[in-house]
Amino acid sequence: MASKSEPKCTNFPQPGGVLHIPEPLDEFVQVNLLFQLGRTAVRKRVEMLGPIWATRACLQPFRFTNLSDLDRENLQNDLAGFLGNGSATAEN
Repeated sequence: MASKSEPKCTNFPQPGGVLHIPEPLDEFVQVNLLFQLGRTAVRKRVEMLGPIWATRACLQPFRFTNLSDLDRENLQNDLAGFLGNGSATAEN
């Protein structure tokens, strides 16, 4: 089993984000991702996408596979508050 690391979530576009991790995970592997943003604790299944190598680590995009509309809305609002943008609305 791989050693335990502490990935950083460096970006959060919908419907997923990008993790900054020391070593990439296999593309299309599904994992549980847990993080907290403001009042919203998110523990959801994500699918890892193709990694992008950076200088000292890897940027690996992911997409949520089961994010509900309510979770998406809460996450958008908390992210907007964190970034100082007030309330966010879906662009879809």
